[in-house]
Amino acid sequence: MRVVHYYRDIHRPSGVTHAIGEWQQAVAQMGVETIVLHAGPGEPESWPGTTEAIPHFGFGRQTQVPQLGPALKPGDVLVLHEGWVSSNLVAARACRAKGIPYVVVPHGVYDPSILVDLKFPRGIRFALERQSLRGAAAAHVFYRSEQALVEAVGRPKSFLVAPTGYDPSDRRWVGGGGYVGWFGRYSMHHKGIDLLLRAYAQMDRDNRLPLRLHGPDYQGGKAQVQRLVKELALEDCVSVGAPLSGCEKWDFLVEADALVYPSRWESHSIALLEGLSIGAPAVVSSSVHVATQLSSSGAAKVVDMGDPDEVARGIQFATGNSALGSLGRKVAMRDFAWGKAARDFVEHARRLSSSELPDGRDG
Repeated sequence: MRVVHYYRDIHRPSGVTHAIGEWQQAVAQMGVETIVLHAGPGEPESWPGTTEAIPHFGFGRQTQVPQLGPALKPGDVLVLHEGWVSSNLVAARACRAKGIPYVVVPHGVYDPSILVDLKFPRGIRFALERQSLRGAAAAHVFYRSEQALVEAVGRPKSFLVAPTGYDPSDRRWVGGGGYVGWFGRYSMHHKGIDLLLRAYAQMDRDNRLPLRLHGPDYQGGKAQVQRLVKELALEDCVSVGAPLSGCEKWDFLVEADALVYPSRWESHSIALLEGLSIGAPAVVSSSVHVATQLSSSGAAKVVDMGDPDEVARGIQFATGNSALGSLGRKVAMRDFAWGKAARDFVEHARRLSSSELPDGRDG
């Protein structure tokens, strides 16, 4: 068996490309051959595994499609990432033509918040996506709650539920930095930064700690955040900072008195797992898929980010709460560290490769 990932643009850093690299490494460490096929140009620098640029026709995200057939071999399992793009539809068709099973990893693209903004012609695009999903040997979702969102578009032959894991840091939360921290991509609507800022604006000035934001810009999102900070007169307590990496990032996380994750939707958040894994007390949006698991286990303070009062109470509860952080770390180590997820994926892929998984079976 060989696990073959296809993603047209692996040169642009994103949560998806990070997840692909992590899964490739985890599967390779289990002794399974794996490769990532992409559109080029050239091979990406510092990619953690084997990659290969394959010929493509057309231009741009929606029209560029792969010449995938020659790259596929008997015994392969192809993994397609995201959706709603012609390249995936063509890749799925190539697999069906050669009798090779393929797995769809949505990365949240079937969330209602995404579907609202889906460009026309919607009817044709839904019909094509439904056909692609129905032909899939499996859909790989990170949480069980994503399954219904996939089925609303098209039902694959099986489901695999396994979150992207993480490599635990040797750092531990200490707090005492005198600030609440957020770390992520400046995509204001998606990441719910506007909800957090509006809640912060309504908090009692005497009881709120400074809020420090750090991360890379995304389609001008950082400037949008800066404008909203100014509009809400939060310049005295909110800083909009640059991306952090390495020791500088971990210093920021371990010294924060609390971390907050306000996303409107999120299929999976490695940033959140990193915070939990070091034992930092966390405030998490109730609208992300992992929220139910974190709430039921008491691993984070889960709040409705649309309710400023609830957000304020959540931040006050989490700030300096070492017991909350310790439980969050315990759950992160138990449920999200690499190990079980990689084993589940490889086992499911082997069954697909040998055609042992009948239609409709839930893996």
